[in-house]
Amino acid sequence: MQELLKELEIVTQGELNDSTRSQILDKTTEKLGAGIAGEFGVQANEVAILIISNRQGILKFEYPKPLRNSGTIPLKGKVSAKDAIALRSVSSRRGEIINAVQQVKHLAVFEMVKTSSGTPMPIQKMLSVPILAGQDPIGVVQVSRKGENPAKAGVDFSDTDLKKLEKISAAVAPYLARVIPTTY
Repeated sequence: MQELLKELEIVTQGELNDSTRSQILDKTTEKLGAGIAGEFGVQANEVAILIISNRQGILKFEYPKPLRNSGTIPLKGKVSAKDAIALRSVSSRRGEIINAVQQVKHLAVFEMVKTSSGTPMPIQKMLSVPILAGQDPIGVVQVSRKGENPAKAGVDFSDTDLKKLEKISAAVAPYLARVIPTTY
């Protein structure tokens, strides 16, 4: 993670046009997603990074790549923070541990999108943390454990895990804010 932060510090210096920002955002979310997966000992498809498009009024998946074209989550309208864990993170500006995801109302459609070989598994456990630029949310990072049932998904997430993800989110937030294209 330290290598990524050093790289981001270098590539985000100076003026960036939208094309460059888009390329950096793409590379950054790929490296960040893989790094977070390694930090938590989960598969790459168990990490999600969503970025807010204020222009479109939606949360868009940036990572993993197969979810980029799977749909978006509207910030306002029919879907609310009661329906979407990611929206709850944005609106509350707080991280959350959910070790019984299947018992919580959420948008399960995204967890069934095939992102790797094999059958998609339901999310059983999740950490969800807003990415904050100052006090303003710019996105959400989520780490999940998938499986046929909670026992097969692995150990519960802990407060220590939540603090670790919040620390990662806080460290990358200023750089992500800098590389989100103005036309995003």
